[in-house]
Amino acid sequence: MISDASVTIQYNGYTAAALSPRLMELRSKIHDSQYLDGAIQRIAQVLSSRLVEDDEQIHVRG
Repeated sequence: MISDASVTIQYNGYTAAALSPRLMELRSKIHDSQYLDGAIQRIAQVLSSRLVEDDEQIHVRG
């Protein structure tokens, strides 16, 4: 629930003051499409890199 007068944010019964600032920051970022696109891109790069590393280790052992 968001009220314009005092900007009180509630999530599952917790107010923003009860949640950590980092958690509140991340909750706001999930609504930012550019942030999500960048996060998905970074995850894909890390996974691709790990797959290539694993593949190279398999070939080195064999």
